Amino acid sequence: ELEYVSYMLDTIYNKDLEIIQYPNYDGTEGSNVFVSESLAVFSQSPNLEAAYKFVCFMMNYDNVLSEFDLWNKGPRGVSVNKKYNEKLKEVYSDVTKSKEFEKREYHQMPQEFIDSYFDILDNVSNCILPDGNVWVMVSSIMSGIENGKSIEEAVQLYEKEINLYLQE
Repeated sequence: ELEYVSYMLDTIYNKDLEIIQYPNYDGTEGSNVFVSESLAVFSQSPNLEAAYKFVCFMMNYDNVLSEFDLWNKGPRGVSVNKKYNEKLKEVYSDVTKSKEFEKREYHQMPQEFIDSYFDILDNVSNCILPDGNVWVMVSSIMSGIENGKSIEEAVQLYEKEINLYLQE
């Protein structure tokens, strides 16, 4: 797993952000949807150093998404819950303590970035996700925050947009 994380991060670190085709997690050829979704979100981040570290953390998704069955649950109606959020924090802690992670020169991620991410998840504990996609939700809400809205306002805007989407 850490070799796979290293391969992906090295590609991103070389600023090749347009590439979203990667070997699947098990090493077979193909496109890893999780990686491409993560790149799509975090290549937009003004803080690329934070994005690298965050994607590294998220590459441990197997421990999170499979346990709560959020990734393949079906097209609509999946919600984030507190148990998921706590598990995410636990996985983040485990990943950042690994020796392999500490070797990387770009692992320093501002604490405020981490805090803002978990603050968002804490504020959307009952939020509906399109296609079970937590990353799209978070990036949408972060975009609202970057445009000067509070977390609560950004969440409300997201929920309004998603309700329109679900009615289509």
